[in-house]
Amino acid sequence: MDKRFFLMIVGLTFSNLSFSQIRFHHIVDEQKIQRKYGFTLQKIVTTPPSLSTPYETRITTNVSLCNIKRKGVITVSSGQINFDIWQIIDDINCGANGLDSTTSLKSTQIRFTDNRATLGRQTKVMWVPFQAINLGLNTLPFRYRLPITLPNGTKTTGIGTTSFQLALNAGYTWGWSAINTRLINNYSITLGGYFGPSTADLKSGVYKDPTKYVADQTNATLTYGANLILARNNLGLVFAFGTENATGKNGEQWIYNGKPYLAFGINTSFGK
Repeated sequence: MDKRFFLMIVGLTFSNLSFSQIRFHHIVDEQKIQRKYGFTLQKIVTTPPSLSTPYETRITTNVSLCNIKRKGVITVSSGQINFDIWQIIDDINCGANGLDSTTSLKSTQIRFTDNRATLGRQTKVMWVPFQAINLGLNTLPFRYRLPITLPNGTKTTGIGTTSFQLALNAGYTWGWSAINTRLINNYSITLGGYFGPSTADLKSGVYKDPTKYVADQTNATLTYGANLILARNNLGLVFAFGTENATGKNGEQWIYNGKPYLAFGINTSFGK
């Protein structure tokens, strides 16, 4: 296997263990979810056994978010759609069935139920928006070099190239989660930037001054730019606009040194 592609695979695997989406949160409009998808928000309060009641009791009640959109993280576990609300800092109180800043978390679980009573009823799916700061790793092996003008006045044509590249990327993510009682699938778009190492093949024909060409060589480069990521869960397609600078001997002679390119590749991140 080519060493470059081996390093790319190792890097992408490493990213699944090392990078994540931070400040990830769903934006929950409980009334819209109930009206559009039929899911009901509930509170389950569990009381442990006592001398007067020698068995565990669970009381389930429908609750409200007081007609306020709340931040939180929705997860699915053992067929239950759990909702972990972020800190509530307002003083809105909408009665006994509301969730507000005074709601006790002790022995309390907050969840959505799809009200599906029998197997004869269709499985429900709700779509909930989310946002996050996205960190990850991408590779952009396929690049289109834009036309450039050489020092002698000659203008090159655009050309497609391939080369090894791994880059750290960071950006802000907007997306939607498709949620049912079995699983969650996340679909998102991320805008951000990237930087990392790459390589440039300095061959005859890519020297600014052809008289300085001696032999083919491969130089390390630093590449960076802006990218757009379209993702499903933690795997995405990357579209980028960037540039790169060659290092080492004769690096400044590379005709694409510091010149823009368009690129396409894949991205991976670990998280929701």
